[in-house]
Amino acid sequence: MNEAVLKSKIMRRVKVTYYLKQVINPFTFKLGALIAAAFIFGSLVHVAAVFSNLSTISVVDIVGLYNFSTYAFMNTEIWVQVVMVASLLVAFGLLRDMVRKIRFGTFNLLHA
Repeated sequence: MNEAVLKSKIMRRVKVTYYLKQVINPFTFKLGALIAAAFIFGSLVHVAAVFSNLSTISVVDIVGLYNFSTYAFMNTEIWVQVVMVASLLVAFGLLRDMVRKIRFGTFNLLHA
């Protein structure tokens, strides 16, 4: 492959990335991914039962809350664990983006 062909392929990828970022806002994409993960989580887990079990623990009992959360996470199916970890990663990414935009004064809720 000569240099001109390689340059052409690289520039095509750069242009595709540029146009995708113009059409699909990364913040909006992450927010959509988080909402989709919440729906998937809701279909995999009986959320009402989790909150029912969680209500037996006192709010100030940090150790009990930690033990409950750890036991619940470790004893779920692998797909629930994958969705939870993916949700946390996307949520931290959203939070990081928002903090950066607020810090630099460019945060606008309509055009995040």
